[in-house]
Amino acid sequence: MVKKESAKRGYMTTDEVKEHLKNKATTNTKITYLADILTQGFPDGFHNEPYFYDKSKKPFSRGTRKSIYKVLGELYEQKSKRVHSFSRIAGDSIRNHYLDKAEQCYERAGDEKEIERFKERRRKV
Repeated sequence: MVKKESAKRGYMTTDEVKEHLKNKATTNTKITYLADILTQGFPDGFHNEPYFYDKSKKPFSRGTRKSIYKVLGELYEQKSKRVHSFSRIAGDSIRNHYLDKAEQCYERAGDEKEIERFKERRRKV
């Protein structure tokens, strides 16, 4: 089981995070889930077990954290496209908000290719 393997190691892997993400229905719940585990550590169900992990340890390795930020950036991009398709006039400011969030996630992940893509997009506008 995922919980027992994570409990032995004391941290979650990228595959385990993606496995939890599959159970989420909407983009909003996926974004909320990833934002919560990045800011607070482990997701629901894990923190209910006090013996689960040592609080002095980080819940993710650096590579896992970077890949989570990449996935979060992709979700923000999907959200911005969906908002833009619904309303072209009022949706632009909301769309830009989500694109800014995606850009921040890619910067935190250190993904140079995606950062450059966003800079090119800003130059065109």
